[in-house]
Amino acid sequence: MTMVYLVCVMVVVELDKQWGWTWSPWLLLPASVVILVGAAAIAARMPMAVQKRAVVDGRVRDLVTVGS
Repeated sequence: MTMVYLVCVMVVVELDKQWGWTWSPWLLLPASVVILVGAAAIAARMPMAVQKRAVVDGRVRDLVTVGS
């Protein structure tokens, strides 16, 4: 996510330098929103952590949370 944002900032700086687009920093706001929504969508699709359980002395006990 940081690398994508860094590329966006570099593009905006070059737009300002090369073509004199003084409003180009305003492009960072929608870019930030798109990157944030994309990261949230990716995070929502990630699997939940799975807990391993074992029977110890006739009782079910949690061992370790895997994937967190």
